[in-house]
Amino acid sequence: GGGGWSSPVALGPVASFVGGVGAQEVIKAVSGVFNPIEQILYFDAVEALPKALPNLVDASSSSEAASEAAAASEESANGFAPRNDRYDGQRALIGEDLCNALRDQRWFVVGAGAIGCELLKNIALLGLGARDPVPEEKPKARGGGAVEGA
Repeated sequence: GGGGWSSPVALGPVASFVGGVGAQEVIKAVSGVFNPIEQILYFDAVEALPKALPNLVDASSSSEAASEAAAASEESANGFAPRNDRYDGQRALIGEDLCNALRDQRWFVVGAGAIGCELLKNIALLGLGARDPVPEEKPKARGGGAVEGA
């Protein structure tokens, strides 16, 4: 059997944090300057989870209340179902409602130096402000080859 457990979910900013810590520890070990971490690193971000998680109900129960609860649970779980896009892992973790809230955000970042570029990368990985813009009207061709609205 398997030896460990891993999740198919990768949240960009968390992966960035873990990669940064790992790279820093390698540099410490190779250079001999400073001491690498010799204890457990505990990273907790449970506050990122939605408050209402899908409830897994035993569908084998025959009571009407259990079947209603199962239907509500299935509807709730659909918000966590994959849609075959780049946000499937994020959606599986935080749900469609929170993904939509992130996409509806509008942020303005001033100064994209070393730290700003990392911030912009994490914003892009989360999909902040990634809602499709409202399509503009396309110019209409009119007689004589001229384009109206151009």
